[in-house]
Amino acid sequence: MNIVHWSSKNRSGMHHVAESMAQAELALGVDSRLMDPHDPKQDQWDIALDADVHVLHTHVPDMIGKVPFKQACRKPYRMAFFHHGTPELIFENAVRDSESNGYGSAAGYSVSIALMKQADALMCSVPRHHALFSLMMGKQGTVDLIPMGMDLKYWSGGINRGKYQGNPSFLNCENQYPFKWGVEYLKMWPWIRAALPEAFFHISNIPVGTQRFVDVLAAEYGAIYGAVIGNWNYLHSDLRNIFKQVDFYLSSVRYGDFNRMSMEVGASGCKVIAYPGNPYADYWVREGDHRNVAADIIAIGKGDVEPRADKLPIPTAQEMGHATINVYERILNRGRTNWALGGVLPGALPENFREAIATAQGWGAAGAVEVTTTPLTEPTIPERAAHIEAELVKLSDAVVAEFVPVLADFEATPALDEQIAAEATV
Repeated sequence: MNIVHWSSKNRSGMHHVAESMAQAELALGVDSRLMDPHDPKQDQWDIALDADVHVLHTHVPDMIGKVPFKQACRKPYRMAFFHHGTPELIFENAVRDSESNGYGSAAGYSVSIALMKQADALMCSVPRHHALFSLMMGKQGTVDLIPMGMDLKYWSGGINRGKYQGNPSFLNCENQYPFKWGVEYLKMWPWIRAALPEAFFHISNIPVGTQRFVDVLAAEYGAIYGAVIGNWNYLHSDLRNIFKQVDFYLSSVRYGDFNRMSMEVGASGCKVIAYPGNPYADYWVREGDHRNVAADIIAIGKGDVEPRADKLPIPTAQEMGHATINVYERILNRGRTNWALGGVLPGALPENFREAIATAQGWGAAGAVEVTTTPLTEPTIPERAAHIEAELVKLSDAVVAEFVPVLADFEATPALDEQIAAEATV
């Protein structure tokens, strides 16, 4: 099975989710890779023309050379659309972009709707989005809810290089969009600081131009005391350390949604404060009136509130890979595989091998195949081949025994050898 994920490599949460999906699928034996539709080196796209499924996180290229991309594909074009943006953000951006367009209306929302209608499968990770998208799909399709899996070993492996200022210390470093505008916490910060006089709020990743206005807003509200405002954009290797150096992360994502950032924080061990609904948050604060939100944060900062007892464990990258592969199997009209039990992808093998795996005694036992952590860098073709070969040799003795009669069908016979030799001399 050959899968290509298409996403702008802009270091956004969307980009990192797409990257982690490709890595998780690769670790499970699928030939999966991430490609950028904006890459000027279009010769690299040739391998994508053999993809069984194209997973759109943004879009595929319009053209490859002088040929429309979809026409150039050497296999039937099958597309799974992974919807990242919240419905509200996509619509709002389309409206705002339309106000500044020189001609016509902004197409962002229309493109999103078109992809939803054209896709062989629509996927998302947030239950609220899933419910809304399901209303939009009607009878023509369903929406697959995919766990947003994390490399828990990586995110828990940071180093505490010293505590950030503040007792307690709070952090917010979202990319600033209306649905997760971290400045909302700055507006209520004076109330929080008055009740927690040693607290500090560290808010970063604010674009340089935007920061000029944020600084003015903070000064106007009196929020400059006990607050550090900056436009730093951290690498993942730095973020996982920083999360261990603060006491709380203030997730500003509205409607109780969760995002990759809040899950990375949780995987690192830092306590997450979010609005009601985020199943992976340690604490919930009331959404709405800033006075209520501030009062809830103050109670948490004083230690008067216990962490949520029903907080859900963060899904693993392997669980995410299992879910996406099942979607691809459905698109390709193949039997669904119980990936939850662990195993090697039957789709990577000939059909008769697939049947042997399905009927093998004892196949599917938990831990039959050890899933290794995929490196963050894009593996080369030989590395991919070596990886799949290494996974295949981990098949159980029972499966190997089932292969014996299948392999016998492929044994060369003297007559066949003579025929091949004769044809070679013609």
